[in-house]
Amino acid sequence: MTFKTLTKPQIKQTSKTLRSRFSLQLHTHQRLLQTHNVALKPQSGSKPPNLSEAHPVFCKSPQQNLVYYNHLLFQCSRENRNRGVVDLFVEIHRSGFFIDGSTLSCVLKACSFLFDRNFGIQVHNYSLKSGFLEDVSVGTALLDMYLKNENVEEGRRAFDEMGARNVVSWTSLLTGYAQNGLNVETLKLFLRMLVEGMKPNPFTFSAVIGALTDEGMVEAGIQVHTMVIKNGFGVATFASNSLINMYFKSGMIRDARAVFDSMTDRNAVSWNSMVAGLVTNGLHLETLDVFYHMRLAGVKLTKMVFAPVIKLCGNIKELGFSRQLHCQVLKGGFEYDKNIRTTLMLTYSKCGEMDNAFKIFSVMSDEVRNVVSWTAMISGYLQNGMAEQAVNLFCQMSREGIKPNDFTYSTILTAQPGVSPFEMHAQAIKRNYVKSPSVGTALLDAYVKRGNVDEASKVFQRIEEKDIVAWSAMICGYAQIGDTEGAVRIFVQMAKEKIKPNEYTFSGIINACAAPTAGVEQGKQLHAWSIKSRFNNALCVSSALLTMYSKRGDIESAFEVFKRQRERDLVSWNSIISGYAQHGYGRKALEVKNKTYTFLAGDVSHPLSNQIYAKLEELSCQLKGAGYQPDTSYVFQDVDEEHKEAILSQHSERLAIAFGLIGTPPGTPLQIVKNLRVCGDCHTVIKLISILEGRDIVVRDSNRFHHFKGGLCSCGDYW
Repeated sequence: MTFKTLTKPQIKQTSKTLRSRFSLQLHTHQRLLQTHNVALKPQSGSKPPNLSEAHPVFCKSPQQNLVYYNHLLFQCSRENRNRGVVDLFVEIHRSGFFIDGSTLSCVLKACSFLFDRNFGIQVHNYSLKSGFLEDVSVGTALLDMYLKNENVEEGRRAFDEMGARNVVSWTSLLTGYAQNGLNVETLKLFLRMLVEGMKPNPFTFSAVIGALTDEGMVEAGIQVHTMVIKNGFGVATFASNSLINMYFKSGMIRDARAVFDSMTDRNAVSWNSMVAGLVTNGLHLETLDVFYHMRLAGVKLTKMVFAPVIKLCGNIKELGFSRQLHCQVLKGGFEYDKNIRTTLMLTYSKCGEMDNAFKIFSVMSDEVRNVVSWTAMISGYLQNGMAEQAVNLFCQMSREGIKPNDFTYSTILTAQPGVSPFEMHAQAIKRNYVKSPSVGTALLDAYVKRGNVDEASKVFQRIEEKDIVAWSAMICGYAQIGDTEGAVRIFVQMAKEKIKPNEYTFSGIINACAAPTAGVEQGKQLHAWSIKSRFNNALCVSSALLTMYSKRGDIESAFEVFKRQRERDLVSWNSIISGYAQHGYGRKALEVKNKTYTFLAGDVSHPLSNQIYAKLEELSCQLKGAGYQPDTSYVFQDVDEEHKEAILSQHSERLAIAFGLIGTPPGTPLQIVKNLRVCGDCHTVIKLISILEGRDIVVRDSNRFHHFKGGLCSCGDYW
């Protein structure tokens, strides 16, 4: 590319020529810009242009000189019509018009936004030949162009060759380095800038704080914050936005809020940073409060704020507000934004609205509907108990040629028993994912659930970088089949490799020690280890300890653990009640409103006995209406059939359920422990009651847990 530099006497004549022959065509230079073979001389015999049609601004200016044409360039630049800047620049030089530093810096800026490095290099060559690199604005625009085009070496060379530098030059270099991930170099340059006596501006601090945030250097960030205040930029918008982001990423919520509250001029980025930071830190109510005040402040909602707020709605399962935000997305024209679409789909999935989630998924373009979207949709079906739909979608994904990744395999492997771990194992081997910790862990878990611990162990050994999840899953696998020796062997191997156990590791190994073949002392030693590691108060660990002591008959130790629990779950209550029941006289226990009530078959000792039997009578009528026929084969006394039916109806678990139904609000789950096996007739009755009363009923008998819900039992009618 060759440019012509004119002398001052030539400017007036050239201006006349340009007015008569200049043709500005903002949208007809695509071929010219692709090849960058810029013709500087206008074609002979060309038709005189109609300037009013070519560009409206031409007719608005009283004069047409260098200042005027630069004004056109700057206006295009301000309006972000960067292609127009390049086109106009090309036409000006085709007509032999004069170039100055302002012209060059403007076109270099356009090249930066267009990521047009080739054209930028040609402008660089001209600047070098004509001596404009001494112009600080040209040099700054040049280094900025290279850095935005990820050519750090050329950008640094341009900076080093600058005759003069100002704070804008330094800031452009620092920003470019930070955007290219060179955070350490950014900090070194900042220190050099300070040594050379260059005073930073708010944009400088913004770049440096961003680099410190990415490196997790919050202490250094706090020092820079002090410098920001000392330099009088404590309320400057750009620096404050970066500080808010830094503090949130470091978990320093109060500091982030203090910076935000001190700002006198908040822009959309400020509000977006607050919303995103609060969502990331799990402060849901605070996020909604900030979003509410953002709306009151009249801040225009941008696409950047929708994704985190919609994500928040998914986290708290707020379906109504999600729909309102969806409407705002449509109103704002952001429905085709990739992040917003994906977030909406995930939120509807978390709220159980799989039909709406699938509608969004089905209209996604191929670019947006990638393996991540497919995996998220599959995960949504699984989270909502729709394993069949998840498996079907996985098959459709394969038919459409979308290759699953490691997250896809680790997700679909949870769809047991809908998928075969052997088939998924073969696919994972073929795609070289079997050594992935997430896939390996999901595979071994799938094998364990099928009772195939040997195959799970083989998968475990093949995982190259075993994380704590893989170790814990393998230990839990052995615990599940009662192989205490295998679980302890893995636990010892993990300790030798200096992998620190977490609460789930302790939970698994302690559960393994609850097996009848385990040594009593082993469990106590692990209890002591969990205390030393400060995991003994974790709910999963304390519940495992409680279960272990209860099963081994050490009721006193079990009760000590129970008393010290900060919170209790179903396992805690069932374990302690079961422990007492197994050492009692055939009594059953029902936990209602933090109290334990016991019942015997035909029991009439309870103060609410009349109400309990009235409820049983009511249930009896409902059960018969539902088609229930008593199975008297479970009554072994030599009495008539009618008496046998009465005995069945007064089984202790039915008394407990009737009391639970009258003593708790509708929808409250009932938890029952029975020291004997539940009879087949009671099993049928409880399934029907779970439908009639709309309750979840958990019964722990001498064999297993039974979770009754919607007419089904977790045991699959096998107990």
